[in-house]
Amino acid sequence: MNENLRLFIAVKFDNKVNSLVEKVTNSIKDYAKIKPVAINNLHVTLAFLGSQQKTYVNKITNCLDAIKSKPITVYFDKFSFFERNSSPTVFFLNGFSEELANLTKNLRNCLKKNRITFDNKKFIIHLTGARIKTVFNKKRLYDFIDKINENFKKISSQVNEITLFQSTLTKEGPIYSPLYIKKLSQEETDG
Repeated sequence: MNENLRLFIAVKFDNKVNSLVEKVTNSIKDYAKIKPVAINNLHVTLAFLGSQQKTYVNKITNCLDAIKSKPITVYFDKFSFFERNSSPTVFFLNGFSEELANLTKNLRNCLKKNRITFDNKKFIIHLTGARIKTVFNKKRLYDFIDKINENFKKISSQVNEITLFQSTLTKEGPIYSPLYIKKLSQEETDG
């Protein structure tokens, strides 16, 4: 019997970025009922693979090994929300990096070529701080975040590795276990 694993490929960031996300996320609790992401689980997903047969892990790691890239700098510039039906559902720190976007495109192309299924929604660099359950006052919440963003100084963080994670869902929240880590090296570039 083939065992299925819940998988995703992601990058993580340093404590400076993670602590900022945690601090600002905690500050919105006066404006909304939230489910914060644990600080050690903060990441940017490059490809959410979902349930995959264990036998596919090798093909996935081959795609990671095919990545030729030096470490990448990602910039973060503001806090924002994803909305559904005009209501905020996800609170996040917005990021940008052309290099990470290109790397993700190449990674996803390799996954497609190897017939590995994944959620193919548009790649947006963001660090989710919390899922929003209920908003107490939308205007006050947005005004509060606008005020934080007015004083926000762009920060950056280095991506030195890409990780294939297994996600195990528990009542206490997801547990992310690294299955494979691809180090980005100064010597490796795609051109």
